[in-house]
Amino acid sequence: MLLLVKDLLKDFATLFPIIGVIGADEARKGLWAVCRQVLMMVVGMSAMLTVTYLSQGIFEAGRSSLIGWSAYLAAFFPLTVQLWIRDSCKRYNIFRDGRQ
Repeated sequence: MLLLVKDLLKDFATLFPIIGVIGADEARKGLWAVCRQVLMMVVGMSAMLTVTYLSQGIFEAGRSSLIGWSAYLAAFFPLTVQLWIRDSCKRYNIFRDGRQ
């Protein structure tokens, strides 16, 4: 099976080490952008996996997965909005305490 997939991908698989180097270079230059996404994924996925696991005994797999995705969005969306506000305040030098 692996050999069939490798044959279908042709030379695409050889790009993955190069993509890792580019990602590492971007992380070196903009560490906050990478760390922010990791924080959002950890918070969202923790909520999703917990709710999906707990609701599997009550609902079937499809409905349990849907409930898990709603928990992911409920955790992900407020954090995203707060980070957008923080980034825009930083960009325009607007802070709650009045400093610039």
